[in-house]
Amino acid sequence: SDYYPALQRDNCKLIDWPIATMSPVGIRTSDGIEHHLDAIVFATGFDVHLTGPPYPVTGLGGRSLADEWRGGAQAYKSINAHGYPNLFLMTGPNSGPGHNSLLVYVEGQIDYAVTGISTILRKNLRYLDVRADVQQ
Repeated sequence: SDYYPALQRDNCKLIDWPIATMSPVGIRTSDGIEHHLDAIVFATGFDVHLTGPPYPVTGLGGRSLADEWRGGAQAYKSINAHGYPNLFLMTGPNSGPGHNSLLVYVEGQIDYAVTGISTILRKNLRYLDVRADVQQ
């Protein structure tokens, strides 16, 4: 396994202090420290009864993903939700059949997210958002 050795690398830092706020360069934890970063991994656990995201997600125009999913969660390919640009969900709504390994689905979603992020960077886009009609 390379999981624990990866956490020991000089370019990796595990921060398990509660996040107080996002900042333009990363996050500020509740102890007041601002952490500059390239990526955030939300490892919040898993709850099969969860009816919305486990943390507040605010999209374009101040929309709330929890409010929109209250009547039923929906996402394009289980990974993108219209109105929430640059948000790539792993194991989003309707992903995985529940009777076999989720790894196959996560691998496909990671490939999709990497392609989307690469497109944003390559084309110098501000954001990538799925169209409502495509998600539908």
